[in-house]
Formats: sequence, C-alpha cells, structure tokens
Amino acid sequence: MDKFFHISERGSNVRTEIMAGLTTFFAMAYIVLVNPNQVAADGKAGWLVAEGASAAEVGRVWNAVFIASVLVAVIGTLLMAFLARMPYAQACGMGLNSFFCTSFVSGAFFAGCSVIEGYQSGLVIILLSGIVFLILSVTGLRKYIATAMPECLKKSIKQRKQKSKKKALQQKKPE
Repeated sequence: MDKFFHISERGSNVRTEIMAGLTTFFAMAYIVLVNPNQVAADGKAGWLVAEGASAAEVGRVWNAVFIASVLVAVIGTLLMAFLARMPYAQACGMGLNSFFCTSFVSGAFFAGCSVIEGYQSGLVIILLSGIVFLILSVTGLRKYIATAMPECLKKSIKQRKQKSKKKALQQKKPE
C-alpha cells in the first residue's frame, strides 16, 4: 500500500492512513444517509408529505438520491485511488442540497406539479451546466474567461491560495 500511494514519501504512515480511512468511512456513511433526507425533504415521513405531496413520489426521490450518493462515493473514491494514486475518498457535497430541494423538489410541488417533475427538472439543469462546463474546458474557452477576469479578482484568488498553502505547511511542521 505504501508503494502504491507513496504514503511515506508524503510524510505519513500506513497506520495513520488506515485510521484516517476509517474516520472518512464513517463520515461518508453519515453523508449517504443525510443526503437523500435533505434532497427529498426527509422522505416519506417528511414535511413535504405532510403538506400533501405523494409519499410514493417522495420515496422514489429518496431512493434515487440514496443510490446515487453511494455510487458517486464508490466511483469517485476508486478514481482517486487508481488514477490519481491518492488515498482520498470522494462523496457528494451537501452544500447545494438545500437549494436543490427548495428550488426544484419543493418548488415543483408548491407550483402544482409532481415532485418527480421537479426532481427531473433539477437534474436536467445540472446536466446542462455540466455539459457547458465540459465544453468550456475542452475547447479552451475556460482559459479565456479566466484571463478576462479583472486583475483585482485574480489577486484575491491568488492570495487565498497562498494563505491556504501556508496554513497547510504550518500544520505539517512537527512540534
């Protein structure tokens, strides 16, 4: 394992990485359960069903988000392990879940549509934004956008990166 991930070269050891892996596993197990509850408004027993939404539809959304969360965690972690050769785990972020639920799932219900229609609409928008970002990256347009940014914004991003690197180096120093 040390040869594959170059653990000792990076200033760690196998025992530390195994402990970190177990900690990460439990954090990810938590995320896999919280993620669908957040997106599907707490599932069949949640507030959206109490407001009159179909329990079956909300349950389908919960199941889909649960399975997707597990698959994303497995695929992302395996990609990091075998392509990047880094012992990092990947999981769904929960930052935009509230926005997704409020804007699409709950929004569709309160607009008189099906919860499933709102969920599907949100996924289509996410897919389209991913395609746009992919096109921008593959064609090189992303670089032009980055160079067109105002100088003050570039400086603030650069300073933030430098502060993050400095903080990481300070945390690595043995005491």
